[in-house]
Amino acid sequence: MQAIPIILSDINVRKVPKWIFLAYNSIMLWGSTSTKAVNMAECQNFRDGWRWSFASSGFLALPLLVLSFFLSETPRFLIKKWCMEEAKESLKMLMKCGAEVELQILAGMMENEGKRKRKKLSHSPLLLLNIVTQIFQQVLGLESLLFFGPLLLQSARYTYNASFVSPLIAEVVRAGVAGLTYPSYRFFGRRMNLVSACIGMILAHVSLLGLFLLVGDYIFSLSQKSAYVGMAFAIPS
Repeated sequence: MQAIPIILSDINVRKVPKWIFLAYNSIMLWGSTSTKAVNMAECQNFRDGWRWSFASSGFLALPLLVLSFFLSETPRFLIKKWCMEEAKESLKMLMKCGAEVELQILAGMMENEGKRKRKKLSHSPLLLLNIVTQIFQQVLGLESLLFFGPLLLQSARYTYNASFVSPLIAEVVRAGVAGLTYPSYRFFGRRMNLVSACIGMILAHVSLLGLFLLVGDYIFSLSQKSAYVGMAFAIPS
């Protein structure tokens, strides 16, 4: 998911229209909402539905994994690796004519980008403001409510507080993935990046399915004592 905006910026040699990013964010939002709705439906109808619902979402990456092997690299990545003929063929797939001219323009743009001097963060007030805004959004937004939720429930005499750590772990993993996506995409290309992401997703979901099968009964018994545990794992009461 983190690499998709980068891929969109490479597909279009020039400036990517804003509606593409808007459509991408809308698809991700509605897709996530639909997945949660299906998950809740399965959990309400089956005692172990939350386990298999979690595991099945990992196998949704299988079609993407297969298609990733047939995906061509972006023109920018091929030019960076000095594969001009392959870059020309990739541009021909994106446009009907003018691939050679576009290749020269793109190569010139990339050469000029490499010669640009990096500005200090203090010289970019808009970028600095954006970073500060993102930090406050993470601290004061929904993530902080999820993080401090178990602590508030503990003060309301809920004894079980193991899920207090889960939002923190999720945010650390998410931040690490977002930080590694851009350099790995630039160095290995979009094909290897997508393949590794799909394989990692499948392995993670299968491993967690095995873990949930081992400790699921214990979690289910805890959900009878704590409403937060039942809400976090979507276990029907």
